[in-house]
Amino acid sequence: PVDEAPIQALLVDAPAKKPTMLAWWGIVPTVLLIVSTAMTYWPVTRALKEDNATGIGHLVGALLVQFLFVFVITWVVHVICKRSQLVATITFSILLLLISGVELALPALVRARDAAVAKAKQQRLAEAKENAERILKTDVGPQKITDAGLVHPDHRIVLTLPDGWIEVAEKQPAVILQAGEPSIGSMIAVMAQGQSESFPNYFRDLIAGAQEQHEAQGTVLHRLETTLLGKRAICFIVEVKKGGTHCVIANIIAMEPINGNQYVLNYYCFDENGIDPASIPAIADRLQFQDAD
Repeated sequence: PVDEAPIQALLVDAPAKKPTMLAWWGIVPTVLLIVSTAMTYWPVTRALKEDNATGIGHLVGALLVQFLFVFVITWVVHVICKRSQLVATITFSILLLLISGVELALPALVRARDAAVAKAKQQRLAEAKENAERILKTDVGPQKITDAGLVHPDHRIVLTLPDGWIEVAEKQPAVILQAGEPSIGSMIAVMAQGQSESFPNYFRDLIAGAQEQHEAQGTVLHRLETTLLGKRAICFIVEVKKGGTHCVIANIIAMEPINGNQYVLNYYCFDENGIDPASIPAIADRLQFQDAD
């Protein structure tokens, strides 16, 4: 008889099949993630008017990044937990469910944010309009409207008004001309104070004080040189936020006395676009000397 012992010793038992890192039911959160990602990214693709190939490319790219992130974390947990398939699959599923939940909730969160921003904007415009209507009901003082614009009987200057603007009440003793736009409350105010030629440091101190005051009240966005009534002038563009009100102010200060007066033009803008520095010369040019009768 043939001795089979040496032959059997050469035979090696086939190794047992090692379990995969993930169980079969990990396919469920995988499908959910694909669906949630498609629901989030595809409307964005349509809104941007991208073609289908570009949209599918963005979708596949987003899925690859998400799955790579999840697989790396799952693999680390799998190794730490002695290659437990159950723990790895649970970790994989939880991560995919969290990402899916965020993607499904994201559009609603964005819509809620946009609605809150729109509501705040409407509230600011309503408050500005209410303030403008309240001011417009008060006495306008000695200023008057002429064919040339808004004039004051004691000053030979005229303020040309934008279309739709009307005269409004003087709010400070130094204000000689003031006009406003009724719908959102933007205003232009011209101030004049008696000033002698014999105080050359007055304007230097005035500019320094104006800079300090503006920095205390808001944010100085720009400081630039311009002209007012033909004289060199300094303009501060200042952003002021108080409560729900947002206003950008152009404070234009003439650097020399004119006919014994120091003139300042303030433009209060409640429009969300603010004031473009390039528009300052045009704003200052609205104030001109009045032609002799």
